[in-house]
Amino acid sequence: MERYIRQISGKERYDGMDKEAWKLKLLTPSSWWGAKWREALPTGSGTVGAAVYGGVHRETVMLTHGDLWWQSRTPDLPDISGRLEEMRHLMLSGQEEKAEPMLVEELQRKDYDPAMAVPLPLGDLTIVSAVNEGFKLYSRELDMQSGEVTVRWKDRGAAFERALFASRPEDMIVMEMRAEGEGSVHARFSLGLHDPSDAKRPPGRPEAPLPVEVESGSDGSFIWYAARIDDGSDFGAVARIIPTGGGLKAEGTESVASGAEQVLVWAKGIWLSNASI
Repeated sequence: MERYIRQISGKERYDGMDKEAWKLKLLTPSSWWGAKWREALPTGSGTVGAAVYGGVHRETVMLTHGDLWWQSRTPDLPDISGRLEEMRHLMLSGQEEKAEPMLVEELQRKDYDPAMAVPLPLGDLTIVSAVNEGFKLYSRELDMQSGEVTVRWKDRGAAFERALFASRPEDMIVMEMRAEGEGSVHARFSLGLHDPSDAKRPPGRPEAPLPVEVESGSDGSFIWYAARIDDGSDFGAVARIIPTGGGLKAEGTESVASGAEQVLVWAKGIWLSNASI
């Protein structure tokens, strides 16, 4: 029975394969002009997600939330029942092609113009790292068995690494930044709206702006930001910065870690629907 379950689930087949076969590995950061999100490596819990761009000096992790949508428009449905009798007559007489568009055309005639909601990025976690030389031996990879995204490079003769995954039990993004050599991690962390120049616009609505009511801040140990969308719903994110060794301080809206052996980041998205207020 156990062997049968392993066969139908694919587990037996996975166990016999090279683990590297389940890794997507790239040798350059995301670089699609005007749409770097296209080449970002994704991971997620089913509710929260992250797209890792893989920058060395300036890393962007686009955060998402499955419930965060916007730019919808749902007007009251007009009464079009007066066309049903004609529609039935056409269908019963074998003229389905004429009957099929009748209801849609009648809705359009009465100026019914709804708009489907589109996903809105929760925001960006930005990490700015100190880089003294041109980086070498760069790679970024997605482990499709664990969902972990890892970015690796060498600078100043030392190896650096950022590893990130989405925790399903906590619906939280967890990232660790580490380096060879004591006190090698120097980085600035901040949270904010997704970069407007990198945003995917709703179909047919290229002028749609990102929200503009934004607050952000830092107290050193925590960074946060909040915004509001067009229906009055609030959303944002908060992250805790936990260095091992070194120092940690707030500078404006950033948390700055210096001389650390490694830095752990816990990021949690927040979404409060206007319907629940």
